[in-house]
Amino acid sequence: MQQTLRDRLFRARDSRPPTAAAPAPCSVPPSNPPAQPFVTECLRHPVAANEAGRMNSPETTSPARGTQLLGACALISFALALVHVVCIFTGEATARFFTAPRFVLEMIRTGSWLIAPVCLAIVAVLGTFGLYAWSAAGRIQRLPGLRGGLVAVGAIYTLRGLALVPQAITMVKHPGVFPWQVPVFSFVALALGVAHLAGARHRWRALAPLDNRADRHN
Repeated sequence: MQQTLRDRLFRARDSRPPTAAAPAPCSVPPSNPPAQPFVTECLRHPVAANEAGRMNSPETTSPARGTQLLGACALISFALALVHVVCIFTGEATARFFTAPRFVLEMIRTGSWLIAPVCLAIVAVLGTFGLYAWSAAGRIQRLPGLRGGLVAVGAIYTLRGLALVPQAITMVKHPGVFPWQVPVFSFVALALGVAHLAGARHRWRALAPLDNRADRHN
């Protein structure tokens, strides 16, 4: 009987279901989510990465912005040319306000006949500057040597405007030696020069000769 009871106990112990294994501790999710497949693919392929960066970054040049800059430059050059025409008829006061050179003031004071040719020559130069900027903006037909001419105009205005540096130094050391118009007009010239060069940069491809553009497409 004891043997039978022992067999029943062993049989009951063997028939118990196995104990479930303790669950594995939960892994802490990473702080940063994994990279998206597109990003990973871009990192694997430099060409695709560069293309994606170019699509997401703003354009370094804008022809429309160049058109606006050059159009404004042309109008200012035309306005400056008109000022010199006015100086022919309004006399010494206007010329002095616009800081005309001393020899020009002397010619106006003495009634020299050379004042008209001198002013008209300046008008012709400023008008040409305006026409090149106007043509580069696409407002009129293309002028010859447009790229080089526009860069030359920007360089001339910039060199004229760089006179602001010694003028400012002189005005700091000797206040009142210059009228206020002198540094203002130098600053305007410097701004015009920079604007011409910036406009040329934005529209550089559009300003290329027609033959060069045709060869590029072919």
